[in-house]
Amino acid sequence: KAYTLTVNCPAMSVTTASVPNAVQFGTYTSTTLAVSGGVAPFVWDVPTGALPDGITLSAAGVLSGSATGAPGNYNFTARVTDVNACAASKAFSITVSCPTVGITTASLPNGVIGVAYPNTTLAATTAGTGVPAQTYAWSVSPALPAGLTLNTTSGLISGTPTVATSPTNYTFTATNQQSCAGTKVLAFSTGCPMINVTPASLATGTMGTAYSASL
Repeated sequence: KAYTLTVNCPAMSVTTASVPNAVQFGTYTSTTLAVSGGVAPFVWDVPTGALPDGITLSAAGVLSGSATGAPGNYNFTARVTDVNACAASKAFSITVSCPTVGITTASLPNGVIGVAYPNTTLAATTAGTGVPAQTYAWSVSPALPAGLTLNTTSGLISGTPTVATSPTNYTFTATNQQSCAGTKVLAFSTGCPMINVTPASLATGTMGTAYSASL
């Protein structure tokens, strides 16, 4: 009599509960995935979904790297295969958040009505390692005093003030090409120009003599 013997894979499961999230351009917290059951050696891969650009899963089950992909949620499946081709898999998610975008301009000069404003170009940086060259879109709230403009592409503040303003806090926002933003409050005022009265002194008058002087 002929018999058929079926040998089933042992129970296997990926026991890692979750994996760390990431910050764009930051070093990822290296994590080794774990498995129970099966027979070593094990080989790991990602059969479906996608890891963030810059983060890899090694054959040994180590997640590492630096996220260079756009901020957002990345869903993927990690699969482990043992020496007998038995396998287990589990779905994971990594959220890549924005790095810190900082405006580095320390202060702004005050303006004078009727006098061209000292052209000032705002500057910003994006934190991280291996950050590619960045461009920023600029905005400000509240609006700058009449006569002054902020170039939304270059960050240049220029123009000639036409009104006087008391010292005012302006919130500037820099947004990089990955849509990550940083803000900074900078204060300045616009005032009246100095008025010089001439002459500097008046002639001495003589008692009993008509006096006349023009200012």
